[in-house]
Amino acid sequence: MNLNRRVRTLGMVVLLSLLACRPAGGESALVRAMDLLLSQAVPTLPAAEAARDTALIRLDTRSWEEYAVSHLPGARWIGDTAFQSARVRDLPRDRRVLVYCSVGVRSERIGTQLQALGFDSVYNLAGGLFEWHNQGFALENAYGQPTDSIHGYAPSWGVWIQGGTVVYAAPQEP
Repeated sequence: MNLNRRVRTLGMVVLLSLLACRPAGGESALVRAMDLLLSQAVPTLPAAEAARDTALIRLDTRSWEEYAVSHLPGARWIGDTAFQSARVRDLPRDRRVLVYCSVGVRSERIGTQLQALGFDSVYNLAGGLFEWHNQGFALENAYGQPTDSIHGYAPSWGVWIQGGTVVYAAPQEP
């Protein structure tokens, strides 16, 4: 890991730790931290609202390895650095779309790309998959089976996962 990335990661850990100590009206420390870090180019949708809206198209913007461990039920993997517009070509542009990653940074970036492709209503899952899991919503693995495993992205980020089995490795992309 290069020095700049280490400094950024350490800064994020310190920021998130400080926010965890701050009381807030109903929002988790993770969601509050992401609100500060994201550009808000893509509006966020709380996990509870996203769970209720069964018409949402759910798009996972993490690596294949992360998706294989667990993802939102019914989510389609479109990738992060591997994202290609061809992966969403068949999706209707007028439907509400929910993008997510571990905490919301990568999904915001992909969400702006989807907006540029003409998607009308793109939302970023507030707090990402970690917040979804922390609020007790179901996850499924690559075989469509319920799971309590969740990819922690990196040990410095995995500390934000409450309960479940945190893993850092999974099968490679097929």
